[in-house]
Amino acid sequence: MPIPFLIAGLGIAAGAIGAGSHIKAKQTNERANEISADAQRLYNNAKNSLEAAKQNTTFALREFEYAKKDVLDSSMKQFLRGYERVKHIELKTSEGMNEISSFILTPQDTLQIRELTNIYESSLKTGAIGAGVGVAAFAGVSSLGFLAGAAATSLAAIAAPVLLFTGISASMKADENLEKAQVMYSEATAAAESMKILETKCKAITKRTEMFHDLLDTLNIMFAQSAVYLDSVTRKKKGFFGLRKITSNRLTEQEINLIAVSRALAGAVKAVIDMPVLSEKGELDSKSNKKYNEVKKSLPLLTDQSTTAQSYDYHVRLKKALKAKRRRDLSY
Repeated sequence: MPIPFLIAGLGIAAGAIGAGSHIKAKQTNERANEISADAQRLYNNAKNSLEAAKQNTTFALREFEYAKKDVLDSSMKQFLRGYERVKHIELKTSEGMNEISSFILTPQDTLQIRELTNIYESSLKTGAIGAGVGVAAFAGVSSLGFLAGAAATSLAAIAAPVLLFTGISASMKADENLEKAQVMYSEATAAAESMKILETKCKAITKRTEMFHDLLDTLNIMFAQSAVYLDSVTRKKKGFFGLRKITSNRLTEQEINLIAVSRALAGAVKAVIDMPVLSEKGELDSKSNKKYNEVKKSLPLLTDQSTTAQSYDYHVRLKKALKAKRRRDLSY
């Protein structure tokens, strides 16, 4: 074959190889782009889901904080006002009260309640409310969402592979891009799994917080009314000028029982207020869960005793219950 034709044939063959390389590179890069897009979607979906869970948890924690403050500002404040008049009286545990005797307030408890009220009041003014239930600890949990930061950097670095190639070099670049995309997908999967674990943790914290909140609300329905009765009865016993001393022999059996029930309810409420949702390490607090179950178990008896105490006619004009100062702005 003449050399010119041979050279021409080689040129055609080279062109065919080049065209084939471009086609293969195009297909390989299309696959790389698909994998990259899948990785980005996987990562973003996991991130958005985690962010939503974190917001729900933060909201639940803050709501529980403000519920505590509401109780301290209203029911507990009214209870302490009435209890201050009879705290010196030694009460005998009446029948049926033994099972809830663990909630009886001590002088130290009443001091702690007053301190808590001041702390919450100060926290509200400074905007620092949240530490009581572990929002500070939760901040550490929230920050774990940034474990995916390294993966996010990798995603950003290789999310847009180069598409312009020539000949065999383009084919080699396409293979490199496919490998990068596969690595990116692997990183995105690992990041998504980490975020899923955090999301599950957030949901568990939210559930625990709402459990405590519901228990506090249930107790406070009884406690608020009991505090009204106690305040009204003891105010009457003190006389118009508030100078009479209240002694046990001046109290009826029903009045003594009212004091005991009110004190038990106050102790149960304080127990819930004292419950930390999270430990210092940002984990669910096992001790508080045990206390929750203890208070929850006592609810039927507390309800029964409260109903009995409030069914009696104490011949007093019930003093209006103190109203809680509800927080309107729930943004965070």
